[in-house]
Amino acid sequence: MLYPSLRKVSDKWGNYSNVRIVNFRIPNRFLDLSSRFFSFPRIDHWLKADIFYSPHLNILSFRQPQKHLLTIHDLSFIHYPEFFSLSRKLWHWRQGYRRQIQEAGKIIAVSDFTKADLIDSLGVAEEKITRIYPGVNPFYQVQSFTDQAEKPFLLYLGALEPRKNILALIKAFNIIKQNKKFRDLELIIVGARGWLYNKIFKEASHSSWSDSIKFLGAVSNQELLRLYNLAQVFVYPS
Repeated sequence: MLYPSLRKVSDKWGNYSNVRIVNFRIPNRFLDLSSRFFSFPRIDHWLKADIFYSPHLNILSFRQPQKHLLTIHDLSFIHYPEFFSLSRKLWHWRQGYRRQIQEAGKIIAVSDFTKADLIDSLGVAEEKITRIYPGVNPFYQVQSFTDQAEKPFLLYLGALEPRKNILALIKAFNIIKQNKKFRDLELIIVGARGWLYNKIFKEASHSSWSDSIKFLGAVSNQELLRLYNLAQVFVYPS
């Protein structure tokens, strides 16, 4: 029986003749500890492949680390540890991120800033890093919706936690609302609760414009597509 996440992978990729899905059925915690302290198991010894691609930090160990292609999204966990919960800090420690980044044969950085940060903060050789912007899912498309929003709104999408800077977004919204021409403007916040989110709700409830701040939680893809198309502005202040 495949786990739910593996079932999704199987449904999407399982019908391709050149794809083989491997499930070791080994608990992640065991892999975390064994790879962190004993550099075991060596994934390229178990699986024969030309390249091993990791879209994020992981606990893999390699006999030939030059086969490892690793994407780094940002180093915020180094520069702003106060924005992460204890469990997330422990997760990054278990990954041995410095070892992974230094040993990987090639690094993909999702922005020029992340590339520069890898060079400046971790001493990664510039020629080892290639900047490749994240792709755009075809889901995010421009559409015309017959049902228009009742009021113009700003849209935020992301987890509700300190590092997303939502407190500053609400404070900026309060300033904008003081201008008469923006009195009908609303702020719609979409996303699941992360950690230390109570300050966000407290800030919104204390706003003079609290009735114009909407928390929708997680929404369906269809509703998200509608919100993207109807929003006056998409705001991402992290």
